[in-house]
Amino acid sequence: MTNGVKPVLALCPDDVKSVTFSCKAEKFSSGDLIADTQQVSDAFREVGGRLIVQSVVIHDYDDQAGALDVVFLNAATSLGTEGDAPNITDTAGSAVLGHVPIAATDYCDLGGFQVATKAPVGLMLEATSASRSLYVAAISRSDKTYTTSGLAVTLGLMRS
Repeated sequence: MTNGVKPVLALCPDDVKSVTFSCKAEKFSSGDLIADTQQVSDAFREVGGRLIVQSVVIHDYDDQAGALDVVFLNAATSLGTEGDAPNITDTAGSAVLGHVPIAATDYCDLGGFQVATKAPVGLMLEATSASRSLYVAAISRSDKTYTTSGLAVTLGLMRS
């Protein structure tokens, strides 16, 4: 390291975090909130830290292969009621950091299970000055039926 410049290797993929979405067991229409905001503990190295979401993997245990959006937030801000359209205020919307769309064609059918992978994502996110947690939610973009723990997300993170 010279002149205070960190080498590129300081941003090597260094963590993988997984969350099983807890949601209602029902049929969701396109535009419905599948899973409201869920915590990814210690996603950031430090409070106010930054990271890059390098990959997003959806594990679909219900074998639906439904298009959806994974929404990233820096606070436990509710997007609304699961099974209804998201309903977030303008003020609360400042916690939304971005989203990653997962298309039905992103899935690989493995029999009674589907897996979708988006990489490289390259979405840079920043924590609040009071937390190391990241928050995720899922919005349906198709008409599919899920069970209470039928969807999980695994995030490949590059942290500075």
